Amino acid sequence: MNAWSQPPSDACPRCGGGFHCGANDATPCPCGTVSLDAATAAALRAGYVGCLCLACLVELKALEPNAAGPMAQDASAT
Repeated sequence: MNAWSQPPSDACPRCGGGFHCGANDATPCPCGTVSLDAATAAALRAGYVGCLCLACLVELKALEPNAAGPMAQDASAT
């Protein structure tokens, strides 16, 4: 069983939702698929204790100043 299919055993300190933190699992943790910039990572370390759920990490990644959203993708296609 990997972290994607584990039953919720942790609570996200940001949203309160249940998730399974796979940091200590034999397989890679799903959060490793999200690459946050240094400023966002530092703010998370300063503001929260423990891991955030994957949904919150993805949401925070999308809020980063350099995150490529739909508008950036549309502009690069022209």
